[in-house]
Amino acid sequence: MDRYIIKGRGKHRGKYLCWALTAPEQKATEDGFVWLPEQRKAVRWEDPRHSGRTWATERAMVHNGYFVRLTGSKALTGDTIAKLHGYIAEHAAGASEELPCHWFGDDFHDAGKDFCRDCAEKLVDEKYAADPKRFENLYGECEDAEERYSAAIDGGFDTDHDSPPYCETCGAKLSGYLTEYGADQEIEALTDDCAPTFDDVDGWAKLGRAIINLSDDDPRWRRIVKVVEAGRVAEARVGLLSLLSAREAQRRAA
Repeated sequence: MDRYIIKGRGKHRGKYLCWALTAPEQKATEDGFVWLPEQRKAVRWEDPRHSGRTWATERAMVHNGYFVRLTGSKALTGDTIAKLHGYIAEHAAGASEELPCHWFGDDFHDAGKDFCRDCAEKLVDEKYAADPKRFENLYGECEDAEERYSAAIDGGFDTDHDSPPYCETCGAKLSGYLTEYGADQEIEALTDDCAPTFDDVDGWAKLGRAIINLSDDDPRWRRIVKVVEAGRVAEARVGLLSLLSAREAQRRAA
């Protein structure tokens, strides 16, 4: 991920430029930002030193801020981070399947809603049965249900989402990428109150998806280390208790 954030001057001194999504209760700037004191919520940008004048550098000037580079802990070597990735991937094995994500155009249905294929097809059937003339006005005449599905249903491939996608109808987990904002939010939750236990395969799968593009020098690795270490300790404790229980059972059977 990008390693620079914008820190404020003047009346915004001590605050950081964040996406308005991180604080919907606050009035956003015209270009969609708010100033917050939490550095972890700051928008991350590419290195501004070698990119010339860009939209990012203009944001710093327009909002009277300056770029600050985020750095991670020197103790976290590439080998350590590789082991963290390995632990997370190993404990995500067996996570519930992610189905392809589908959606519709706004003229037919709310384009902001996602569906699994089965639920998308059911929605097409319902809308066609309710008003076949409107469907034909949108997509033309179709010979059968399969043609109607092909005409109306979009997707089936991975796109970016601000949060993990789920089917609007049945709640099934859907496949997709996370935006930078989405990854930030997932990492924040999964290294805090929603941190996965050692046997929470879906939780580890979520964390694994969120850190796909996390740079080795990202300071959030320090929080991820704590989550992984907590999982290792709990797993070792459960393993020890199981071993002691098995030995006790053998002793009593002797």
